[in-house]
Amino acid sequence: MKWIKDALYGFVKIEPSALAVIETKEFQRLRWIKQLGFTNLVYPSAVHTRFEHSIGCYYLACKLCENLNLECEELKIAALVHDLGHLPFSHSLEKLVKAHEELTVEIIKNNLKEILEKNGIDAKKVVKYVKGKSSLGKIISGELDLDRLDYLNRDSYYTGVAYGVIDYEAIIRSIEKIGKHIKIKAKYLPACESLLIARYLMYSAVYYHSTVRIILAMLRRAFQEYAKTNSTNIEFLTDSELIELLKQNTASRFFIKRILERKLFKEIVKIKTDEKIMLEFSNPNKCLEIEDQIAEELKIEKGKLLIHSVAPPKFSESKVIISETGKTLEETSPLVRGLNDAMKNHLWIGIYCYKPVKKQLLNRVIRKYF
Repeated sequence: MKWIKDALYGFVKIEPSALAVIETKEFQRLRWIKQLGFTNLVYPSAVHTRFEHSIGCYYLACKLCENLNLECEELKIAALVHDLGHLPFSHSLEKLVKAHEELTVEIIKNNLKEILEKNGIDAKKVVKYVKGKSSLGKIISGELDLDRLDYLNRDSYYTGVAYGVIDYEAIIRSIEKIGKHIKIKAKYLPACESLLIARYLMYSAVYYHSTVRIILAMLRRAFQEYAKTNSTNIEFLTDSELIELLKQNTASRFFIKRILERKLFKEIVKIKTDEKIMLEFSNPNKCLEIEDQIAEELKIEKGKLLIHSVAPPKFSESKVIISETGKTLEETSPLVRGLNDAMKNHLWIGIYCYKPVKKQLLNRVIRKYF
């Protein structure tokens, strides 16, 4: 048994089966993957990693099992390994390579199965829980999952943005049963509402911050330029290793050098739009195509005009049930019902440029595309 000191939870007890996983090279790699990518260029202290987030999720899984009198080592391990497949800079490049959930499952099956089974852990159950399947899987990937319980508090702590602070202990205590649906006690409803509201506010203040979007657009384009002439597999690289790769290519070096020196593109227009167009432009290859078309019409060098779009998270279709009434969280709480409408405030696409562009000329051109 071992203890790890965590910034949020204090000393976390690590059982032998979890320690065996933590000591693998696959898990140690998470020390070098920042939780929020380049968000530290906006919030300087946001340099926390997927490693500590994963330890935090393990701690919360242990607390949940204790609260429910549940003996399930596989659930605890699933919480520990749920982010093993994250690419460098976390979510920034997923749509260009592969979803981290898919990569996580591959790592468990191909690299960790023997270690897990040697320590009495059923690898198939771990995979099932990571995928969010079965009743217990909902607590790894679902509406009130352990992932959110940790990352909202952790991201809030390290960015200094107080909106993400939630009462994780009350939320864990609220969970009465995990079956077909997660059932919570009515008296803890405010704590559960606070989780969903905190998520909305953190998207507004941190994850969808205007400057963060510019950096994401620049990083995405840097990788696209690199990928045009290189086929190196980046799935198991660290943040710093990817940076070095991008520096080796002339086209991608233009973007990564400016990110590292914080000489960022400037927002020249923000376009309010609808969800259908947002989803269309969340395709990175679509963005590249339209970027270059608009640049050509504006007589701007290709790569010097960027587009960024992110589809907002959904809050509807609640499957969390209030035990005493049998109603869903959404049916019970007007606050939760209003969150989807509130997210419409974030349905916009940003266009960024390396040098100023005449607004009149730009507006005439972009009417064709948006």
